[in-house]
Amino acid sequence: MSTTIPQRDLRNHNAQIIDRVRAGEAFIVTRDGIPVADLMPHVPSTKPPVWRSSDNVPRWDDSDANDDVARGWLADIRSLDDFIDDSIRDPWEEQQG
Repeated sequence: MSTTIPQRDLRNHNAQIIDRVRAGEAFIVTRDGIPVADLMPHVPSTKPPVWRSSDNVPRWDDSDANDDVARGWLADIRSLDDFIDDSIRDPWEEQQG
């Protein structure tokens, strides 16, 4: 759960608040009583997930006991390819441009 603090507390007690964040605490920073930012511990991220095209999904042969299920699953996955945008974009650059 996050602790709500006004911006002035963040300004006036920056070192103490950052120490608390480093220890795992999260804060919601407000300005004039309106939430404007979340302050939380940093979580190192890996590269964004890259979804394989359904063309690379392994094929099942006719001897598979669940062949109808496998074909149905593959059809469902392929139908999603038209709806999922897996391109990598930077919203920051979009705002600047």
